[in-house]
Amino acid sequence: MFSAKNRNYFFLILLIGIIVYFPIFFNGFVWDDIAFILLNPQVHTFNLVTAFGPNIFNTIPFYRPIPATYFALLYAIFGQNAFFYHFLQLLLHCIDAYLVFVLFRLFFGKRTSFILSLLFLAHPINVESVAFISSIASELSLFFALTAFLLSTAKHLSSKRLFGIALLLMLGIMTKETGALVFLLILTYRYLYKVNKLKTFIVIGGGVILIYSLLRVINSLSFNNIYSWVPIANVSLPLRILNIPAIIIYYLQTVIFPLKLSIYQIWVVTSVASINFLVPFFICLLLGAGVLIVLFKMKKQHSAYYTAFVFFFVWYLINLLPILQIIPLEMTVADRWFYVPLIGVLGMLGVLAVTVKINKRYLSIGAIIIIIVLSLRTFVRTFDWHDDVMINMHDLADQKDNYIIMDDLAMALFREGDTTDALRYDKQSIALSPQIVTIGHLANIYYAQKQFGPATNEYQKAITLIGPDETEQYAGDLQQYYINLAAIQLRTGHPHAAVTILADQALKKLPTSHTLSILLAYAYYKANDHQKAIDAAAQAYRIYPDQQYAIFYSRLQQNLPVNINLGQ
Repeated sequence: MFSAKNRNYFFLILLIGIIVYFPIFFNGFVWDDIAFILLNPQVHTFNLVTAFGPNIFNTIPFYRPIPATYFALLYAIFGQNAFFYHFLQLLLHCIDAYLVFVLFRLFFGKRTSFILSLLFLAHPINVESVAFISSIASELSLFFALTAFLLSTAKHLSSKRLFGIALLLMLGIMTKETGALVFLLILTYRYLYKVNKLKTFIVIGGGVILIYSLLRVINSLSFNNIYSWVPIANVSLPLRILNIPAIIIYYLQTVIFPLKLSIYQIWVVTSVASINFLVPFFICLLLGAGVLIVLFKMKKQHSAYYTAFVFFFVWYLINLLPILQIIPLEMTVADRWFYVPLIGVLGMLGVLAVTVKINKRYLSIGAIIIIIVLSLRTFVRTFDWHDDVMINMHDLADQKDNYIIMDDLAMALFREGDTTDALRYDKQSIALSPQIVTIGHLANIYYAQKQFGPATNEYQKAITLIGPDETEQYAGDLQQYYINLAAIQLRTGHPHAAVTILADQALKKLPTSHTLSILLAYAYYKANDHQKAIDAAAQAYRIYPDQQYAIFYSRLQQNLPVNINLGQ
């Protein structure tokens, strides 16, 4: 794959990639990077047991220990220096683009393959996958998938190569669930090109999926979906299917004309009579008819490329299926989800390019012009990803009624200390759609401003909205709400009220929370109930035998003064 004869192509791809994406080197951590990296203690220490066990990456419906390991390793080496995260992500994208070049070389000449790989490298739809650090799963998964696929194309496979393929497939599926789809692509390729050992790959694929499923069972993970505050996740399956034409057209339109690019899109098509359904539906019908006509003509006139077109069409369909909302996802569409399907689209375009009766020189010139235009759009878009405020402010201009982006912007401003504007945007978000999370964020802003009355009201609203069957889902938020409610009472001189909140409400819902138990111990201490303070501290230490808890417990036993950090 990295042969000497192709080395120059790799270095050209790397050079062009650095030029096109150069602004990302000056960007920081944005969007989910805050929760997954900066505020996530689970990646602040490199620990494989933690990475492969329950953590923020391995929660329903996901099991992704490889990204958890990746971020823990980078954090151990680079800490919170975003430059190195961006550098490695761009390097991986360039490697993926080179592997795409090697993939296309199975079907096309070097010039066509190189042009197609540059389209993949520089296309604006991939900016989200490159500039957004937390989207590393897309690039890692494609790296494992493409390497495994390319190794599997050999007619004769040694035991060592088969083991390597199996290992890569395992790494791919533990990076992103859609990594499993490469099994189908390997089988498709070997079937279409009449290569042997289909049964061998079926056994390998089944074994890898079995191991992956066992790891999920060990970590008590089901495949249930939990994105309850996203509109597309709250509609029925028939209504989600109604959105499929619009989703397909969104991605194809963005490939052809990537002018408007935006994060966290939550639009939903709600009616068959809507123009948002009818127009995409008829365009999809026309495209489907066009594909059938192309296949019919190609089979008669270009039988060698007919098989290649079928393969890339299957590549596109297989990788498109998981993002069509048959299983609800955390937003309606996302540019990073098209990272792999884009290869299928480019492959089909490549087949058309080599079979169409147009002067190849003119075709190449046209392709170069398109690559330059797309690269300029990509270059400009990378500036939007500079920081959390900038990306949310920019994309909110295109989605003025997007309450999730409003809330994200409010939290970005809040982290920068601008509580006034944060309060304004969060109130606007709640006015559009009152959600548990956004109400909780509003309470946090009031709490930071020391407006304890409004903060108490909003925390209580958020807690009331969390149903009994949602306690586990919102456990982290719920714990913080109760901590702040109790802290308000303690800071305003009402320790008995804090005891009531913690003992009668919080710990009945979250009995295994050591944080709530140690706070209860402090509340009892402030309420002069010494023995109950000792008992609560002992309970906190039993749940989580931390040295600080041991010291706290020991000082209570010795009747020495204790203190606890109540935040701002």
